Amino acid sequence: MYYRAEGNIEDIDKKIKILERANQIYPSNGLVFYELGKAYFDLGIQNLHDRVLSESYLRKSIESYSRSIKINPTSLFSHFNFAQSLLYMSFFYPSSDISYHDEYRKAALLAGHNHQIFYEVGKIYLSIWPEISEKDKDFTFDILRKIASGKEREKLQNLMQIWDLNVKDYAVMEKILPEDAVVYRFYARFLGEKSLSLEKRQEMLARAEFM
Repeated sequence: MYYRAEGNIEDIDKKIKILERANQIYPSNGLVFYELGKAYFDLGIQNLHDRVLSESYLRKSIESYSRSIKINPTSLFSHFNFAQSLLYMSFFYPSSDISYHDEYRKAALLAGHNHQIFYEVGKIYLSIWPEISEKDKDFTFDILRKIASGKEREKLQNLMQIWDLNVKDYAVMEKILPEDAVVYRFYARFLGEKSLSLEKRQEMLARAEFM
């Protein structure tokens, strides 16, 4: 039943019914709770226009992910998606007992060499930069340096866009970027396109020239 539900079932309510039946047969299967969490989260997002309904689905998503993690505490995807549900729930109740910051951190710590998780968590932390602790900021530097070192233009561009919207502190970006001429030139071009600090742009170009 779990594998039927895991497949491409467009009717989320039907998927939930299959998963609930599977849960009655295999109550200790963390994957069933994980898929339930995803299904309820999708319903929560689809119904954001209805606060009461959306909140109800998000609560069910949080409960399902929590049970999945109790069964398999090393599932990075459970922690990551749990954090997503908590983040959306925080729009309704900012003082939630469980910190989505902590769950994102757990997902990244479990990620090993999964740079996509580092990238996703890093983007989220950058987008809420003023809210996170110094400890989380240091953690963000660590994971985003790994992403920036890959020198993938699209990811660098996205990180710089998020930085520009939510941080705009040049010292922060310099802690993320590797010492690399190509990256420095890319950053300088970004600064020019955004009409940001001419002095910083010239400094980056000068650093690139002397490498």
